[in-house]
Amino acid sequence: MDELAECSIEKLEGVTVVTVTGEIDLSNVEELRLSIQAAADESPVILDISALSYIDSTGLQLLCTLAGGGGLRVVAGEGTPSRKLIELTSLDTVILVDDSLQSALANTDPGSVRATS
Repeated sequence: MDELAECSIEKLEGVTVVTVTGEIDLSNVEELRLSIQAAADESPVILDISALSYIDSTGLQLLCTLAGGGGLRVVAGEGTPSRKLIELTSLDTVILVDDSLQSALANTDPGSVRATS
């Protein structure tokens, strides 16, 4: 297995963009959730997981939890392991998934405030 998840957080066009690389699993999912929620403050969130090398069921649950507050968009490029898993589990019917960060930014209203769970 590769490295545990690392995340970088930046504001782009009034939106919080959280980019996660590495692996999301039981050992780090709670820390990652807290980081994302702390970064979300009063803006919509785009979670870019295109570069993840691994995500387990706790990571998928995290996506569902974060999406439950509304306003979350997930970037998982076509053909990436994370996108394949999202489609396999039909999570793409529950969460908003974009192929690229540019597409996610174009589809996100910076004025829509998101409530993280």
